[in-house]
Amino acid sequence: MIDSATQYSGVQKFYYLRTSLSGPALQLIQSIPISEENYTVAWKLLLNHYNHPKRLKHLHVEALFEDAALKKECAKNLAQRMKSTRERSNLSISGISSTTTTAKQSMRATLRSRVGRYSANLQFFILPKVTGDLPPTSIDVSRWDLPDNIFLADPHFDCTGRIDVLIGAEVFFDIMRPAGRIPLGKDQPVLVNSEFGWIVSGPAYITHRLLFKTFIN
Repeated sequence: MIDSATQYSGVQKFYYLRTSLSGPALQLIQSIPISEENYTVAWKLLLNHYNHPKRLKHLHVEALFEDAALKKECAKNLAQRMKSTRERSNLSISGISSTTTTAKQSMRATLRSRVGRYSANLQFFILPKVTGDLPPTSIDVSRWDLPDNIFLADPHFDCTGRIDVLIGAEVFFDIMRPAGRIPLGKDQPVLVNSEFGWIVSGPAYITHRLLFKTFIN
């Protein structure tokens, strides 16, 4: 294992580590500058993320929930994996700064919770891409005091990743449970209870700068 190889410097180990990783693991550390000291930072970040007993218990759920007055949207690559019949549509969707896109297809699908009995049959409008990856870059949560006795809706919320589904206000307040908020501390997000498990919303430090963009995975 490279970490126990005493003949190499921290910089050499970091280069080796970067070239040996791919996918989400590489994304987790790729924003960390290569230096003697940062090898230890990157190594601990990987251990915290992939060798965390709590995360190993959870199933990965990829979903974005936003309480805006938006139609449900579904990315094409997800729709292609589903067997639901597609229908023609011509829905114009307006976004920030008056940007507009048109959904040419839609489909119906049932959204089900993996931790409870909640389900909803919804119509999804299909787009090439719902939004950019969230979070924009992976987040170091090694100093966050995450409770051990809760089920996170997305145990990998700190890793940047594709958003498959956007759900609007029509069902948003059915999804959110009335009780349950856990603040994580100053300049950190809060955990909010939902039918899919606890979701993360609020500010987070990304690559040594505070990101005030709010996201919920």
